[in-house]
Amino acid sequence: MSDPRPRPTISVVVASYNTPKTLEMCLRSLASQSAEQVLVLDCSDQDPAPLLSKQFPAVRFFYFGEAVSIPRLRWKGFRESTGDVVANLESWMVPGPGWVEALREVHSEQASAPVVGGAVAFDPGDGGSAFQWGDFFYEYGRHMAPADGGGADDGVATGGEASSRETEDGEVAELTGANCSYKRAALEECDDLLEHGAWDSALHERFQKQGTPLWRAGSATVEYCGDPTPRQVILQRFHYGRWFAAERNAELTFAERVVRCLTSPLVPWILLRRLWQSLDGKPGARRQLARSVAWVMFSYSLWSLGEARGYLLGGGSSEHRIF
Repeated sequence: MSDPRPRPTISVVVASYNTPKTLEMCLRSLASQSAEQVLVLDCSDQDPAPLLSKQFPAVRFFYFGEAVSIPRLRWKGFRESTGDVVANLESWMVPGPGWVEALREVHSEQASAPVVGGAVAFDPGDGGSAFQWGDFFYEYGRHMAPADGGGADDGVATGGEASSRETEDGEVAELTGANCSYKRAALEECDDLLEHGAWDSALHERFQKQGTPLWRAGSATVEYCGDPTPRQVILQRFHYGRWFAAERNAELTFAERVVRCLTSPLVPWILLRRLWQSLDGKPGARRQLARSVAWVMFSYSLWSLGEARGYLLGGGSSEHRIF
């Protein structure tokens, strides 16, 4: 008996910046999956299309010879896409087997869910350095696979068996924009945010205020393969923190902005506590966090400094910084 539920078509938008090797890995994984459309939106120093278009002839490449923020790359891709569902990836993320079908299945089952996302795995090889783990925990630790805290004996979700293990689908409080998919109609209703170049978190906040759920597809895992330099990490944390604060300024009075600026030294400790709690049931992950906590706190501190500056002086050029 055939499944009566509609099967939505899926467009995958890959935001790309200066990571040609991992972009190739990402596209190779997508080539073996069932997306109806794959688009790469790139603002690298060099256009990757001449190297990759022959290897991936079905992929559409869009190159921008100037800095374009990750959110604006995503939403430009949405404008060019045709799928009923638009899935977002970053060029340093490699989707696991069945990623597209896992998203398709949950979107089909959960008609009221505007957004469906998944977890992020990490396998740096040879145990990884404290810096590598600190970079991962800062960016994706709260979304670490397996997303429900179950799984391997040591609790660490990495590439291979642990990252491919299926976990339960379900509603969640937050999702990472690096592994996220949206119903087209939901994005069209957020056109003002897309035009503004807002981060995914702003869309998710709006959906939650409207009473619509964020949903996790337990099998839709991607693996983080980024390898930033310490300089990139330092600049990114500060500028993204400043941009975040500048985005909030329109909703705050001057007095509220001053209070947030003065309390910004508390932010690293609050974020560390949330991260630690999110790793409940993953003792192996907590061991890695303890080993890399200096880098994590350094990153949180840079973010809070950027936030403080953003609340007082606005975003400046931080919106246009790409890493």
